[in-house]
Amino acid sequence: KIQLHNSRLPIIPKTLPRKEHSRASIHVKEPVNLKLVLKKLVESQQSLIPIKFTPIKQRITPFTAINSSFVLAANDHPYINPQEPHVSGMITIANAVRHLVCLGIRPVYMAGAFHGGDLTNGMDRWLLNELVSGAREAAMAFQLRNVNEMITKNNSLQPIADVITAGVGKVRCSPGFNTPGDFVTMIGSLRGETGSSMYADIIHKNKQVGHPSTIDIVMECRLQEVILQGIAVGLIRSAVNVSRGGLAVAIANSLLLGSDGLGARIHFSRKMRNDELLFGETQGLVVVTLCENDLIEFERICMTTGVPSTTIGRITDDGNYIFNDLINIPVKQLSK
Repeated sequence: KIQLHNSRLPIIPKTLPRKEHSRASIHVKEPVNLKLVLKKLVESQQSLIPIKFTPIKQRITPFTAINSSFVLAANDHPYINPQEPHVSGMITIANAVRHLVCLGIRPVYMAGAFHGGDLTNGMDRWLLNELVSGAREAAMAFQLRNVNEMITKNNSLQPIADVITAGVGKVRCSPGFNTPGDFVTMIGSLRGETGSSMYADIIHKNKQVGHPSTIDIVMECRLQEVILQGIAVGLIRSAVNVSRGGLAVAIANSLLLGSDGLGARIHFSRKMRNDELLFGETQGLVVVTLCENDLIEFERICMTTGVPSTTIGRITDDGNYIFNDLINIPVKQLSK
């Protein structure tokens, strides 16, 4: 049985009114130059990685450290939605776990710091209590041992959560694309949420653009098993968590972290806006690459586990990144 720390906060009755999600700014004007948006988001994500605490190049999380015993990964963004702090706590844990799983490491431990505001204020106490309880629920679902939990108050950035997950073993997979001709496959279902996304922050200067991120904790558990199994048996050649910046930025990162001279040609459509398709930060989404001969076997694993998989493109050797008719840019132009 998993032992989590007992609650250090008083139980707050869940009677405080919660506002409906704002729809006023959902229909913002979509940018015309999506290639320029992609460049800005890739550059912004690179600037979010100030910690040089790993000997490997393949690092896209703000914190990934490797030594002889443990592999660590952190959440790349707290995804805090004041209307749904319980869901936000779950998402923060799942995000950190997904980064670790994409390295081929099964998560075992977690440590978290949860920062609240004025705990004499009923709303602030409710927010923090919901945030922490959501994180604990996700930790229980993922069978994580909570080795440390810190709760602070009177934090100017509240509410916010920082989580580190850890597992034992060696890194067996990286996010970088390496082999021309490999298929690019998306694991999970794209919903295109842009609420509290990097796209909303940087391009629209508004954290309420679009719908906030949601989470399906059961599907997250299945996703972990598919990715870990695919890596363990050698089917998955690369894996990248679709999170900060969305699908288009995740693929761009894989190109930047992969072999020189490679590109990607992506063909993928959904009934949603172009900016949601490219930059929506859907939780429970991973992009992997597979050898053509392994595609059917991997799809069988996904089907057996009950996880959606969609082949959306291939790695090329021409150095260009093409996504539908929306983006066509040399990979070299994406780097600073």
